Amino acid sequence: MPAWVARAILASTVALCAYAAGHATFAQPGAANMAGPTPREVIAGVPRSWPPQYGVDENGNPTGFAIDIMEEIAARAGLRVGYRVMDSFAEVSEAMDAGQIDLIPNSGITPDRAAKYDFTAPVEAFVVSIFVRGDTPDIRGADHLRGHKVGVVEFNIGQRLMRDRDDLELVVYRDAEAALFSLVAGHVDAVVFPQPVFWNLARQVGIEDRIEVVGVPLTEVKRGIRVQKGEIELLAALDQAVNDFIGTPAYQAIYVKWYGRPEPFWTVWRVLAAASTAVLLVLIAMAWWRYHSIVTLNRELRGSIAERRSAERALRKSEELFKAFNEHSPTKMHIKDADGRYILINKLSEELFGQTNEEARGKTSHDIFPKDVADAFAAHDRAVVESGQAITQEEEFRRGGKAHTFLTVKFPIKGTTGKVVTVGSVGTDITERKLAERCILEAKEEAELAKRAMSEFLANMSHELRTPLNAIIGFAEVIQNEILGPGGSSKYREYATDIGVSGQHLLELINDILDLSKIESGTVELREEHIDVLEVARSSILLLKARAQSGSVSLEQHLPKALPELWADRRRVKQILVNLLSNAVKFTPPGGRVSIKVWHDPDTGHVFQVADTGIGMAPQAMRKALAPFQQIDSQLNRKYEGSGLGLPLAKSLVELHRGTLELQSKVGTGTTVTVRFPAERIVSHPSAVA
Repeated sequence: MPAWVARAILASTVALCAYAAGHATFAQPGAANMAGPTPREVIAGVPRSWPPQYGVDENGNPTGFAIDIMEEIAARAGLRVGYRVMDSFAEVSEAMDAGQIDLIPNSGITPDRAAKYDFTAPVEAFVVSIFVRGDTPDIRGADHLRGHKVGVVEFNIGQRLMRDRDDLELVVYRDAEAALFSLVAGHVDAVVFPQPVFWNLARQVGIEDRIEVVGVPLTEVKRGIRVQKGEIELLAALDQAVNDFIGTPAYQAIYVKWYGRPEPFWTVWRVLAAASTAVLLVLIAMAWWRYHSIVTLNRELRGSIAERRSAERALRKSEELFKAFNEHSPTKMHIKDADGRYILINKLSEELFGQTNEEARGKTSHDIFPKDVADAFAAHDRAVVESGQAITQEEEFRRGGKAHTFLTVKFPIKGTTGKVVTVGSVGTDITERKLAERCILEAKEEAELAKRAMSEFLANMSHELRTPLNAIIGFAEVIQNEILGPGGSSKYREYATDIGVSGQHLLELINDILDLSKIESGTVELREEHIDVLEVARSSILLLKARAQSGSVSLEQHLPKALPELWADRRRVKQILVNLLSNAVKFTPPGGRVSIKVWHDPDTGHVFQVADTGIGMAPQAMRKALAPFQQIDSQLNRKYEGSGLGLPLAKSLVELHRGTLELQSKVGTGTTVTVRFPAERIVSHPSAVA
């Protein structure tokens, strides 16, 4: 046997024998049996699993550090304890709150609990610490928890210590086992929990080497027996028993039993047996290994060399493809480190920067561009690094002696730890698109100028036409009424009447054109006042009554008894209603019906609705009807001439009042126009029907 093998076996044997002997020194003490009167029975609530304080054996009986301590103290206090095992500490606390149990054998003494319950002197005390995984270098204490996920256990001191910290994400677990495995699995970055309990749990499952304690302890927790308020005699008996028991050999034995390391699997005899077997296997294997290693070494080397050459070829090909992509891309691309130094720029970036890739490498924006430009670039880079999010902005570069606009996206490139290590940038030349947008904007402005000029022209022309037209209408009325004497033939009066009617129609058309042009040019002014809605509606109906009767059209009105006044331009509101009623009568055949309905709602305002049973319109025709100077081409509407300004003018006047006009129609059924004025135009005092 080689000397080094023998020395290793001997050292292991001696160490394990010493370890086993040391752990065999302590024996499990039995509970004291004290003679005396019949002991009082108390009910203790315990959780099913909260090692090492609480647990249950294979028969479901409670075990653990807290149970052994409770039995010793109960014997000294002359008590008999009955246990109620519950699924969690939360349920135990709820049972305590409900008065269903007398005490909890082992509970942390906190200010909140001390206000509600009584506690004996402490039976144990331990520190609360921060546990992390062994591969978590960035958490070294409580101040480093900022921005991390921190696990705590429900109703535990760790939750109370961490619940007011708004600079971290708190994850609450039902029990310590869930918190431990979540930490090891990486679901949280740290766990705040009593130190000896967490270490004991980790040792039981064999993962104590995966975690470590960092920083100084956050606090010390004292744990005593929690008793219902008012149980003075019970508290006194337990408190005396605790003071007598703490520090005794029996207490020490219980403490070592539950907090000491568990008995190792590798006892002395197991080590000796395993060592002997291992030595024999090693001797057999060594002879075979020397032969096998020589045979396989050459084969492995040949395979390794072939794999390395293949990897080198693949790497060269990948580098060539990336280089070709980088050089021929129509976009500018570059990569910077987290400090803003260029690592790589592509061909287009070389042209824009005036630097080769080799020249730019290691430089910052301030080494290449003017200060104002470099400051903007550096600010964008910092924003990406700090936020971890991509940002988009427009950048200006000179190319071919001309200014070019690039739409650039800068994005974070993160390392394996999730930290931003470099910043990537891709920019697309959008100069032509920006030029097209500018052309569209200029064309839009020119169209608006042309529209304004047309409106001003129409307004001027309307003014020029109204002066002679008023004279024509006036002279026609003079002849018609024979103000200056008899005109002779009755035909003169008839012609004068026709001239007056035609002139009046033309004047109304000119007035509509003038109103529309004022609205489009933005020069119309509303003369707003408190108006009686019902009076305006009735007067509008009266104006159309004769025309409806001449066309054998029924004109109906549905007006409430009272309505609040409306803050609006009275003449414009009446103009809206007259236009809508006139259109409805005009396009309703004999025997049809036109109705007007008015109501209001405190939340939505006044509503005017004009409905008819006329010819109706198709959907495409409704859009045409709302456009100025457009007419619906059908057999019936050709029967009546018109300018096509009624609906567009009404819509524009409604919108001047910040209202809406809604058009609903169906061919052969009729049309409904609904006008809504906003609620802020309601005047509180209602107007009533006379």
